[in-house]
This record gives sequence, C-alpha cells and structure tokens, in this order.
Amino acid sequence: MFDLMKRKLSSNDFDCLFAQTATFLASIVICIAGLYALIRLDLSESEMFLGILLVLAVTLLGIICGLLIPMVEQYDAES
Repeated sequence: MFDLMKRKLSSNDFDCLFAQTATFLASIVICIAGLYALIRLDLSESEMFLGILLVLAVTLLGIICGLLIPMVEQYDAES
C-alpha cells in the first residue's frame, strides 16, 4: 500500500513546469480580479491607492514564488 503512494506519476521537470505555470496564471487572475473588484467599489483616493498596492503586492508574491520553484527543485535534486 505504501509503495503505491511513493510511486512517481510524472517527471520532476513536468511537475516544476506545471507548478510554475499554475502560479503565474494564478497571479494574473488575482491581479485582474482584484483590480476589477477595486474599480467596482466606491472608494476614496487613498483607499483605492492602498487597494491597488495590496493587489500588486499579492501578485508580485505569486510571481516570486513561481520564480523560486525551479531553485527549490534543483536544491531537492541535489540532496
């Protein structure tokens, strides 16, 4: 039973590419959805500014995570 759970279903390269693509696409969706939600709200200038900064911060965090995935995979392969 445990040997079945340890079996690899795909290669490490595919897993890395899939995770990287998923994080990049999620970042784009979060950016578009967040900005669309901010536009629909009746906010003051300062609230709009802070909202845009927060949406861009979360988007940038997702992009950075996507860029770090190959480095983590490389480190995991070495050890």
